[in-house]
Amino acid sequence: MKTASISLILIAVIMICFAAVYNHMHSVNTFKCTSQSRYHIAKNDADYNFYLTQTLQLYKDNTGFISFNGKAIHDGAVENVNRKVLLSDGFQIDNYTLKYHNAGMRKLATDSISNDTFQILFTEFSNDESTLILERKHIDHNAWLIGNPDVWVLTCVEY
Repeated sequence: MKTASISLILIAVIMICFAAVYNHMHSVNTFKCTSQSRYHIAKNDADYNFYLTQTLQLYKDNTGFISFNGKAIHDGAVENVNRKVLLSDGFQIDNYTLKYHNAGMRKLATDSISNDTFQILFTEFSNDESTLILERKHIDHNAWLIGNPDVWVLTCVEY
């Protein structure tokens, strides 16, 4: 009877330890980087040029954001881009790949582009509006490539 109880307690402790190790291995460490980027996107017989500062911040609580700040030029009109995509429920799939839920977008008061135009830019990051899969590749001391499974989207400097 005592042996069975001790065995059950030991099994429970081992399972809790494995769960803690698994959770730690798949959680995201704090990561912050910034980038100056230019995108030229041709879509629907129209050209869009985006000149942006992008900031990616990921936190240990598995949240984060990607901000897009700069200018968009379309048909000769210059518009301001000031948006933040909020990230939640993040976890690390492998050493290079992170998966996040899109927790919403914040459009700042100085943002003047339409949601449709922003969506053209955001499609470079993810074809799925609800989920973002980010890949990180360390290329130098503080330099990283950031992308999705299809393309490297930007080079950023960790700070």
